[in-house]
Amino acid sequence: MTRQLVEVAVRLHDRFGADVTFAEVLTVVEGCRRDLDMATMAGLPELVERLATQRLLDARVRLGQHHTQDERSWSGVCERT
Repeated sequence: MTRQLVEVAVRLHDRFGADVTFAEVLTVVEGCRRDLDMATMAGLPELVERLATQRLLDARVRLGQHHTQDERSWSGVCERT
């Protein structure tokens, strides 16, 4: 995993750490990276962060947890293919 993607994982863990472990965030980030493997390297960290954010938000919904207004604004940004 690149330094940029580890930084993405750190930011996501800061945001979702109350609900998931850092290892779980890393797993989601790595899965997103694989899903977006055809993207350009320059745009990959941002795409992975958006996709990982959406998947973590989706997981919260499945668990019946509530969103903040900021998190609702991410809804629909990325969908799992």
